[in-house]
Parts: sequence; C-alpha cells; structure tokens
Amino acid sequence: MMWKMQENTITMFAAEIVGTGILLFFGCMGCIGTMGPAPPPLQIALTFGLTVNLIIMMITPAELFNDGNANSVGLCVSVVHPGINSVQAILVEGPYTGSSMNPARTFGPALWNNAWKDQWIYWLGPIVGALLGTYAYQLLFAEKPLSRKGSI
Repeated sequence: MMWKMQENTITMFAAEIVGTGILLFFGCMGCIGTMGPAPPPLQIALTFGLTVNLIIMMITPAELFNDGNANSVGLCVSVVHPGINSVQAILVEGPYTGSSMNPARTFGPALWNNAWKDQWIYWLGPIVGALLGTYAYQLLFAEKPLSRKGSI
C-alpha cells in the first residue's frame, strides 16, 4: 500500500485545519481597522506572532510542554543534545540541536524562559551558513561580466 495512514492522522489533519483557521481569522482580523491605508509592520508581526502563541497554548497537550525530567528547560527552548559538543552543534541540524535555523525563533523562548545555555550556537550557525551559502552561490552560479577585449 503506497499510502499507509499513521495512527491519529485524521486528528492531526483536523488540528492543522483548526489551527490554520484560527491563525487566519485572528491574524488577519488583527491587521484591519487601522486609520491608514495599511497596518504598520509591527502590528502585523505582533498580531500573527501572538496568534501563533495562542494556538500553541490552546491546542498543544500539556505533556508536550515538558519531557518529564526535573532538569528540563522551559517551553519551546532549543537545546543541544548532550551527546554532541558545541562545534558539532554548529555543523549539524535536526534532532541534535532542536532544528532552529532562525535565530529569532531561538531567542524568543530563551528570553521568555531565561535559558541562555548555548544560545550563541543558534546565532553563529545560521549566520555563517547563510554567508557560506551566498558565497558558494556567487562562486558557482552568478553571471560573470562580459569582457570587451578587442572592441574599439
């Protein structure tokens, strides 16, 4: 069978539909009613950001906010897996670092929970990766200017 449904797939699908509906309703409704032609960017950012936070708090089961360990970090904080060192954490992504490629996504929960351990990794890794990616693109794919040798 090509498509094998995972347990609770219909529930997860319904949660996505409800969450998206709430995001669109509250997010978009919070961006209208201004006196100008368009809402200010800060209003849009706060409206959608707070709506996502509302959805997380309303829909996510409480047991997913904490892994049950007494020494757990706070809600949504990205942490480095204890089996890898800082250099490895900068170089790898996925379950070893919490998959936080956006420094702002890591900074917000760290600020809220006052959890600053290894915070620099989540800033240095994505920024250096972006710089290296940009350089590699320029080196490999950017158009070279045509030289005008021999033209009068």
